[in-house]
Formats: sequence, C-alpha cells, structure tokens
Amino acid sequence: MGIIILNKSDLRWCEEKADTILSLNLKSRKQSSRGERETNLEGIRAELAAAKAICLSSKEFNGYKEASLNKRGSDRGRDIEQIFTGLDKPVEIKYTPVKTERTGFLFLRPPNHCGLIFDPQKHIEDSYFILVYSAREDLISFEVLGWIDGSTLRKKGQHNPVPYKAGQYQTFGIHWSKLFPFDELVVMRSSMPTGN
Repeated sequence: MGIIILNKSDLRWCEEKADTILSLNLKSRKQSSRGERETNLEGIRAELAAAKAICLSSKEFNGYKEASLNKRGSDRGRDIEQIFTGLDKPVEIKYTPVKTERTGFLFLRPPNHCGLIFDPQKHIEDSYFILVYSAREDLISFEVLGWIDGSTLRKKGQHNPVPYKAGQYQTFGIHWSKLFPFDELVVMRSSMPTGN
C-alpha cells in the first residue's frame, strides 16, 4: 500500500467532523496533554485516509463521509461499516504518530463505562482493526501499516505494551510489525460473498 494523501476537500471535511465531535460533548479518553480538538483531528484524518484506501469506490467513500458526519454517540469498533468496504465486518481505525522497531502500537482502551481496566475478552469488538501512520507533522500523508481481526488480536495482543501512569486507562495492543499486510485484507475482500 502506498502513501495516501489528503487533499484540501478532505482536510475541510476533517475540520467539520472535529467540530461536530466537540459539539456532542462526548466523554474524552485521551491520555496526552494536547487539546481535545487536536487529538480528535489526528484520529479523524487517519480514519479518512484509511477510508480512502479501503472503501470500494468513490461512491462508497462519499457515503462513508456522509454517514460519519451524521453519527451521534460512540462508534467503537465501527468507524467504517461493511456497506462501504465490502468486508464481512466493520472496520476500526487506529493511528500512531511513531513507527520504529520498538514503537508504533495499535492500542485499544476500555469503553467509557468500564473503568480503567482492559479486558480483551469483553472489550475487543468483532471488527477489523487497521493501523495508520503519518510521519508528517501536518498530517496530510498517511501510510496504512497493517490490519488484524478482533479474534487474532485477543490472542496475539498484550496488556499495556507501553507503561501507563496511575489514573490512566490500561491499554491492550500489538506492535505494527506483527500486523497482517494491508493488501491481504483487500485481496480477502474479493473472496467474500457479495451483499454484505
């Protein structure tokens, strides 16, 4: 998979989505010192880049954008629905700003109503998880690092792959190098029954 570039129209859509999320006053689970909108915008841009890569066509990509702007509440495990990808499960997008031999994890945190402890058996959805990376500070170009399904993530992931501080959410994750190549997910889609 090559580099995915967000154009000006994409960036405007991301700004609109970030404003929409802030207006909903959803409970934050961010663990960084950056602002809420800035943190949201990183994830939104990564999600849009992944949608450009995984949606079936421009028609489905535009449908995803409209549906995403109209979402209210949590979409945990369901950033991109099957109708837009042709896959047999929804897709959850994760973002990492780092990618080295020891850094760059696909992280999951417990749902808002479940406290700080992560239970893989309860908190990992039946979804495909895709990890997206951007080396650029302006977050306009992205690389899809790979994917994993929820069942395999439960088996191969690890608790707190990066240390956490008291009061922070526990995490569960897997290093980018242990993910399946993104192209395999696209090839797998072609063998799935139609009508999903």
